[in-house]
Amino acid sequence: MKKSHKCFGIWSLILLLAGGLVLSGCSGKSEGAEGGGSPEPKAVTEENNADAETGKITELMQRYFDKGLKYRGKDTSEHLSAEMLTYYGDAPEGMEAAIYKVNVKTGTVVDGVSGMPLYNLFLDANSVPNLKDMSGQEANQALEDMILPVLKEKGYVYEGKMDEVFSGFVGDGFLELAIPGSEEDTGTTFHLEVEPFTKELKTLPSTSIGEIDEDLGDGVAVGDKTSGTEEIPQLANLSDWNERGFNQDQEQSFDMDTASWGKVRLVSGYYLKGDEKKPLFLLADDQDRVLYTLPDSHPQNLRFQDILAIGFKDMNGDGLKDIVIINEYTEPNKKSGQKALSRASVYFAQEKVYSTLPWYNDVLSDSVKNLTIANLEKKGAEILQRIQSDLKKEDAQAALDTLSGYICTPQLQRYLDWDYAASSDSVVLFINESNTFSESYIVYAIAERLGEARSAELASDAKLAGRVKQYEKLVREMTNDLATYNYIASGGGTIWQIINAGSELDLQFALNQYADGNAKSSTVDVKALESLQEDWDGFHSELKSVIENKKMGAENPDALELSPEDVEELKDIEKALAKNMDQFVKLASKDPDASVFIEHIEDSLGFEW
Repeated sequence: MKKSHKCFGIWSLILLLAGGLVLSGCSGKSEGAEGGGSPEPKAVTEENNADAETGKITELMQRYFDKGLKYRGKDTSEHLSAEMLTYYGDAPEGMEAAIYKVNVKTGTVVDGVSGMPLYNLFLDANSVPNLKDMSGQEANQALEDMILPVLKEKGYVYEGKMDEVFSGFVGDGFLELAIPGSEEDTGTTFHLEVEPFTKELKTLPSTSIGEIDEDLGDGVAVGDKTSGTEEIPQLANLSDWNERGFNQDQEQSFDMDTASWGKVRLVSGYYLKGDEKKPLFLLADDQDRVLYTLPDSHPQNLRFQDILAIGFKDMNGDGLKDIVIINEYTEPNKKSGQKALSRASVYFAQEKVYSTLPWYNDVLSDSVKNLTIANLEKKGAEILQRIQSDLKKEDAQAALDTLSGYICTPQLQRYLDWDYAASSDSVVLFINESNTFSESYIVYAIAERLGEARSAELASDAKLAGRVKQYEKLVREMTNDLATYNYIASGGGTIWQIINAGSELDLQFALNQYADGNAKSSTVDVKALESLQEDWDGFHSELKSVIENKKMGAENPDALELSPEDVEELKDIEKALAKNMDQFVKLASKDPDASVFIEHIEDSLGFEW
């Protein structure tokens, strides 16, 4: 499964957020929702879907999304299954501009930045939801309600949550899923593309244990493995787990009340994977049906031994009881008689989901000498008080700075992992909001702290510090210029604050990897450099054409006309990029370790809005 472009780590974050940010574009109230009653019937029928006129689609977009939307051209990228019409709306200063794309074949409307499917113009208005008007959680639930029945109908057995198998949005209405095989297909992963509105399902090449799926490289850790990476099988009943050898710990299993499912039982224990114990925590109803499986959060470099304690405490002050667990571990490859280690895991209760923050678990485990539920609750209250003391002063920026200080643990500097930082979940759980400012600010703050920590460590190595600074300046200038180009090409929008913040954090990850020597290679990656040069040449030609014609996509009669200011800015960008790219290639051609920066620049060059 090969895509035509790559996405950096923040992209995964945006896709998983989906609703709260990319659906909050500044768009007016749809006319179809005014005045009560049912919207008038849609004029486009199944027979003329493929040839629907742009004018008719524009009329429908203005009716069901925003009467101020404007048609701005076509997207015919190779990875899309059909031609997409692009629409954008004007937005007041400081607000996020709405960008949408419409699949001319199916009528499905997707968010123009994330690619998330939102609505279908060709289906009956009363039969499909409009995800644009929903909150993030509601939109994700609506997608799940549409997709899971399709999987079942096509014979794919999956009882878990969609976000556990979600790989990304294709951008034409389809979602990519990676479904684990059934008991008969153990070790196999089925890669699918599903269209929630049309119910179409495409099968892609499956992978087995030991195989590598090239698409799974986007947005993953560049350092060591961290917690939360173990895939837990999704089984429907306790009896299914018992058949797999699940060892239930009756002393650590409790009845509990939840906001989502009411009274349930937390069933605790472990199962064997090879000769290794794996902790398992399930929420089950009175008929032993598994309602929810807590995600894995135990450290990957430790071996689980036993469950020591479980408590139910509100650790983030939202009024919901979170699950606090203390497990016992040992370090592998140590001599017998080694001392056991206690580590904490906190599962934060949300609507029909429990979230775990790897950095939070490490902060608790490393700072509390005697791990008890009471001591963990006390430390959690201290963390919460520090963050919320700023919120009480209505200083969200200071609260985010404090939060970033907790997130930037020594482990993050080693793992260099978006999943470990969990910045988006952290903001929602501790700041209790999700908007463009908070989502971008926290990422920038984490990136800045990583840079400061690295500078301190390199203080005694002036030569290496100088090389790191040289790469940092060059790569940042290039990625910022490429981001500005994409900002202009996409019609703008404050979503780019988040995208740019993510690019900066990815750069800091790459710089740390370079400085720590984790990118060491014996020879220069000539093929990577040649690929970069080829991609740059193609982009450079496109950029010069845009400047010359003063419009994006000159071959399209409806291409966006550029303002004189935009043209002048693009001229400056072209000169700076050409100069910096030449300098970077000269440096990288003599430095085997520069491959981490080549990949970072390639991601920016290949980014598609």
